[in-house]
Amino acid sequence: MQFDDFYKIVGVFGRYQKVKYLMICLTYMLPPIMVYTWVFTAATPSFRCQTLVEETFDVEIPKDILNHYIPSESQCRQYKSQISISECQRCYQNTNRSIFNEGIERPLESCNRFVFDRTYYQSTLVEEWSMVCNQVSLKSFVQTIFFFGYMIGSLVFGVLSDRYGRRPIMGISFCIISVASFICALAPQENLGFQMSYALFILGRFLLACASRGVALTGFVIGVEIVGPEQRLFTGIVVQYFFAIGQLLLLAFAFVIRTWRLLHMALAILSVPFLFFYFILPESPRWLISKGYYDEAEKILRQIAKTNNNNFDSIAYQRLVTEEKKKDAAVAVKGHGLKHLLKSKVMCIISINMSIQWFVQNLVYYGVSQST
Repeated sequence: MQFDDFYKIVGVFGRYQKVKYLMICLTYMLPPIMVYTWVFTAATPSFRCQTLVEETFDVEIPKDILNHYIPSESQCRQYKSQISISECQRCYQNTNRSIFNEGIERPLESCNRFVFDRTYYQSTLVEEWSMVCNQVSLKSFVQTIFFFGYMIGSLVFGVLSDRYGRRPIMGISFCIISVASFICALAPQENLGFQMSYALFILGRFLLACASRGVALTGFVIGVEIVGPEQRLFTGIVVQYFFAIGQLLLLAFAFVIRTWRLLHMALAILSVPFLFFYFILPESPRWLISKGYYDEAEKILRQIAKTNNNNFDSIAYQRLVTEEKKKDAAVAVKGHGLKHLLKSKVMCIISINMSIQWFVQNLVYYGVSQST
């Protein structure tokens, strides 16, 4: 007897699976929130150079006088031809035409301080750390580290969930997300200095990326493993809808909260209830059977049968266990890994094709969505 044959006895998509699957779908809302928080907390508002008068006297200067400080297009082409005109006019001051240096010929001067528009954001990390102009690479580096963590999380948590189970890895991932979220919200402090604050924030984002993949991978696998073969296509598709719902939920938070630290703090608090999902979601009975944990699998399968108002057939289950033990005894070497994908020519081609497909799709999807 195969597992799928026995699973029909207890119910492949009854009340038990529907309730647990809904909870799994709810967990799928958390990863997109952590991925796209950066779009809002590190948004770049419109900005201009802060003039010497504003720095010295803290006064508001009329727009017609401010225009004296903006370099003309001809000046940008002459002195800063390697960058765009708009970037030149935002990042450099025209001291030649300022009210204090009329008629004096000097090159354009780079800005050290900036004035940011607050129409849409009250404060962002870009403003806090002046990650514009020649410091814009600081913003890009955070995302580079984040998606490096995304890759590491996909590799590490996938392997760990196969070895130690889906449920404990998902629980650990939720803990890491909560801790990392509070690091991102609280660690950047003026008294710590820029370098320490920046390093801690990068660490938090890296951990968030790793753990987000842990939640997404284990959640998806549990979702398709607790149902029967005929329901896997449905569950594999519907869970992705909650990824989009998570994005909309983040949009609602960002619309109401316009400061980066409060937004991070609100999302960190939002992650706390997910810690209790470890005590609600079950381990995959399919994984337990495959690893030889027959007693633990029986407890869960009995619970499934009871919740679905079906009878648990002990004799059929013993036949299943006997078949699984014979199957394990017939296999000389247990386990699966990268080397097993390379042994077969067909599996090798499929693996390479899937890797290329995922790389291209993620490059385009996240490239477009992160640039909005």
